Amino acid sequence: MKVKRYSKEDKINWDDFLKEAKNSHFMFFRDYMDYHSDRFSDHSLLFYDNKEKLVAVLPANKNGNELISHQGLSFGGLLIKSEFDTLKFVQCIDALILYCKENSFNTLLYKKIPTIYSSSLSEEDSYALFYKGAELYRRDLNCAVDYKVSQEYSKSRTRNVKKAKKNGISCLQSNEDIEEFYRVLSANLSTVHNLVPPHSLEELNLLQTRFPENILLFVAKKDDQVLAGVLVFVTRFVIHAQYIASTEEGRRIGALDLLFDHIIKSFEESASYFSFGVSTEDSGKFINEGLVFQKEGFGARAYVHDFYRLEI
Repeated sequence: MKVKRYSKEDKINWDDFLKEAKNSHFMFFRDYMDYHSDRFSDHSLLFYDNKEKLVAVLPANKNGNELISHQGLSFGGLLIKSEFDTLKFVQCIDALILYCKENSFNTLLYKKIPTIYSSSLSEEDSYALFYKGAELYRRDLNCAVDYKVSQEYSKSRTRNVKKAKKNGISCLQSNEDIEEFYRVLSANLSTVHNLVPPHSLEELNLLQTRFPENILLFVAKKDDQVLAGVLVFVTRFVIHAQYIASTEEGRRIGALDLLFDHIIKSFEESASYFSFGVSTEDSGKFINEGLVFQKEGFGARAYVHDFYRLEI
């Protein structure tokens, strides 16, 4: 197995490979990854077999002596095709370890792609990393609605949905409301966590332009005012709530619950899962019980997102 560092000349081959990978995501296309190239030292890798055929790619960046898959993405392990078996995966990890040694990387930090994003079973990397002595240093708890299973809302979620309807809340998909939504999102993050959104408004506008079918904003409105919003990432199998925000009035009258109900039902014929995202903090060591209660109230159940560390 031969490992090659990504360069701009590889863009077409990289993107073409992603179109056939079983665990692909639009975040891994170069037009998404490269929007924040000024903040990360990209060190993505391409893996070739002994016939010079591209068999895997790894979105990654360099941070000192660490190779990380990739700090600018929610996740991003090795991307492979359906025919890629476990033994080949172990060979890939062997080649990756050798590459790290030859390029003075002391540590590999690997953010596994959650299995719900794959078209078929995809736990080869979990075993290969364990086999090579990697440490599971973080595990995030996430919640998702499985569309194959009949869902029942909890009494509190049902009550809030009804309350929002009685208050005349309307729900729609509207990227035109991105600026108003961003103001609500920024206010939420600042007040509750003293944080700012990871993406700037300009970056979100840019990414929406590049991926108009994959990045969609849904809003709940009353009297033409945005009371709640959810920015979703749309992939082949998963609809993921990337950003969630609500005004104080929206929380009082259940606008966000009605909006989640609208979004979940909008994709029940086209997706496999609706993911609410992470419900833990402190590298998975603290469970936000309020978030879990809210998400499971819509019938969502747990899946995990694993992070591995391998000392080279």
